Amino acid sequence: MKSGTWDRKRLKERFKRSGFDSFDEFEILEFLVGYAAPAKDANALTKALLQRFGSLKKVVNASKEELKEAGLSGKASSLIPLVREVMGVCLKERKARGKKIRGKKDTLEFVKSSFPDNGKERFLAVYLNAGNEILAGELLKEGALGNPVTYPRKAIEFALRHNARSVIFVHVIPGKNQALSTFDRQLTKLLDMAAQAVDLLIYDYLIICNSCHCSAREHGWNLTAAVKFRMAAED
Repeated sequence: MKSGTWDRKRLKERFKRSGFDSFDEFEILEFLVGYAAPAKDANALTKALLQRFGSLKKVVNASKEELKEAGLSGKASSLIPLVREVMGVCLKERKARGKKIRGKKDTLEFVKSSFPDNGKERFLAVYLNAGNEILAGELLKEGALGNPVTYPRKAIEFALRHNARSVIFVHVIPGKNQALSTFDRQLTKLLDMAAQAVDLLIYDYLIICNSCHCSAREHGWNLTAAVKFRMAAED
């Protein structure tokens, strides 16, 4: 029997029963290390990590290089930083979920915090419930957008998945300033027709550029579904 096999089985059974509710800090890290380095003695490696870093939080926040120095190598030293990044995304999404959108400023703040600039063109959708609270933000495309007919189906699929009442579309164009274009107008019309078919309201279509942003609503574009939309702040 490999060293630590019994402990890993025991921890897995406990986790299946009650998650991490009954685990202490050492056991949580031992459970993670058991997956990161299954061929090694997870108990001994956990002791070494906590002795080196002092706490579970500091182990999770350690760099790949620091983890290697402490005894983790290869894929194992990559898994813990990956867990940290996933946790960060989940916490950010949880924090944003439920925030009420009262106008363009709120949407811009959400996009900035949830989809940090990566230098690439992106097309996003922010889904809202009937109270104008954020349900989710979804990346519909990263890179040059291409044919506009490809996006309505994906946008509607996400809307149905989140049981959304309305949506705000956001076209991010980094590195340059650009006004609403013929492409954006064509895409908006296609999205609007698809949204009406499932009674989804389009509140706005925004373009975010290097140092400016444009709103289709503010420019008077005829978003048919948006005509019905009333923000809670206006009630």
